[in-house]
Amino acid sequence: MLKFNQSQKIITFFLLMLFISSIYLFSIDSRYNNPQYNKNWFALYFSNPKSNNSNFVIENFSASTKFHWEITNSNKEKILENNIQINSGEKKEIPIDQILTDKKIIIRVSTDNSTQEIYKNLTNL
Repeated sequence: MLKFNQSQKIITFFLLMLFISSIYLFSIDSRYNNPQYNKNWFALYFSNPKSNNSNFVIENFSASTKFHWEITNSNKEKILENNIQINSGEKKEIPIDQILTDKKIIIRVSTDNSTQEIYKNLTNL
């Protein structure tokens, strides 16, 4: 049978703790980096943020599938609005075919329990 002296026991203990903590941290990291983990959020962003194109994308990671979007100008006047259905785990680009002449637009997307908004200054692009 092997006999360990005190320093070998300490080194073995720390190596074992390092191995166990590494496994634990890697499992937590892979779980939290999975966008499907909590399934209670959605992302909203412009398709091409550096152009005058106003198309935007909704990426759904929630249980809700019904979204309402509206585009307003800086005076809070509605320009466009619509409802859309996006299944969980999918993303959809919403094309804006109408030419927007306002200097600043605000896109607000809401679902059952959450609202997000993004804006774009169209004259600065």
